[in-house]
Amino acid sequence: MEKCKHTVIFLMILFVIFPNYAQALKVVLDAGHGGKDPGALGVNGLKEKDVNLDISFKVKNILEERGHEVVLTRENDTYISLQDRVKLTNQQNADLFVSIHANAHHDPSIKGSLVIYYNNQYPDKDYPASTAMSVLTPYSKTLAQSVLNGLITEAETKDLGLMSKAVYVARMGSIPSILVETAFLSNEEDAARLFDESERQKMAIGIANGIETFEPITFWDALDHWAITSIIRLQDNDLIFGYNNSYEPNRSLTRAEFLAMMDRIFYFTSDKAPEDEQTTQDPHDNLSDEQQTPTTEENTESTQENNLEEETESSEESDVSDQEKNNHEQNNTNTDSNETNDEESTSDNTSESDSNQQTKVETKDFKDLSTDHWAFKIIHEAVNNGYILGYPDETIRPNEPISRAEVSVIFNRIWNENETEATEATFLYEDVSEGKWYAESVYLLKELSLLNGITETKFGPERNMTRAELAVMVDRFLY
Repeated sequence: MEKCKHTVIFLMILFVIFPNYAQALKVVLDAGHGGKDPGALGVNGLKEKDVNLDISFKVKNILEERGHEVVLTRENDTYISLQDRVKLTNQQNADLFVSIHANAHHDPSIKGSLVIYYNNQYPDKDYPASTAMSVLTPYSKTLAQSVLNGLITEAETKDLGLMSKAVYVARMGSIPSILVETAFLSNEEDAARLFDESERQKMAIGIANGIETFEPITFWDALDHWAITSIIRLQDNDLIFGYNNSYEPNRSLTRAEFLAMMDRIFYFTSDKAPEDEQTTQDPHDNLSDEQQTPTTEENTESTQENNLEEETESSEESDVSDQEKNNHEQNNTNTDSNETNDEESTSDNTSESDSNQQTKVETKDFKDLSTDHWAFKIIHEAVNNGYILGYPDETIRPNEPISRAEVSVIFNRIWNENETEATEATFLYEDVSEGKWYAESVYLLKELSLLNGITETKFGPERNMTRAELAVMVDRFLY
């Protein structure tokens, strides 16, 4: 009994720390055609609607045996309109949609399996897609490839690849959606496969295997965000975590969140980094050109990174880990893009003081940092190492937003420890002059293409860093 209790606790911890660990899926399976719509007629007399329903039931049984939840759009020989299939799917709060079909062609020699998905790169003006499906193209494509791989591996059918097509059920939903063409009823060999129940079982196993590899989308609020590529890549590498299936990419990054991300990269609270990971990668060798550059001013960063308009928040990413969830609400309190954030610095050489600049204080017992704060150890080590400073009122302000200037300086301190300097002394930003305490760090990160300005001529040092901006910066540094 005690052992069982410990096992349950262990699994609960895994679900909290690794939200996708052994996570069950909710899948909508759509048996194509039905009722008055028989679909294709096979050379051996098979009706497509019957084949589709049988394979759908087989896939359902396999997935349910593996712990997944399955909803069928039809469970018998019933006609259901395409619109009703999508409507039913949208009501399910499911993770993905798979429509199962058999194929036919006027050329009887054509055989094999293919999977259809909607590709927003090739829109059809006569058959427009839903807004959601346009955004979901990368996920639908990933699902399509996975299912196709599983199908041809298990059933050993000919691989005809993926097909981008604006079919209704693949373009009008609100979750990743695909249409599977198992085999050709118009080809004698394929039709024989579809007639053989054991072969249909193999197809079902392959489809189920492909479905199981799909990881549920965690960050629905970031799907159409300019930083989605970086966000997903960091999520896949367990560097960022969401909260309630959202990421809040435009929310201001807090000081505690930023330091938590820095610790995940540089391991300053650990004796050493994992042996299979490097902590001192050269950003010149690890920059990624895969990040798409937004086309609107409010979504670009001027240097083809993330330029935001003056009115919007800017920042980079960090993440709300499960430890951070208890602080979620207070982390949301300061999100005004023009709000001034107090943060750390070295010294300001100008007569005008910066609102971000900290003053070193002779204490490590900050009044606003309790030992039960989720980031206490991280912040404490950052202070011990001289990465961050305190304020004259003996506070460290862990839950307040962090500015772009502060991010630049702290990142430079942790990574370079002030050993690397920008090679060019050109001051490109009108709001970052040579005398500023953060100037050297800002221009170093600019030179390395890690953190660019909010426009071509402005860096926005006082502006809050956003979680999206941090994601892109870290992504460029690591990958």
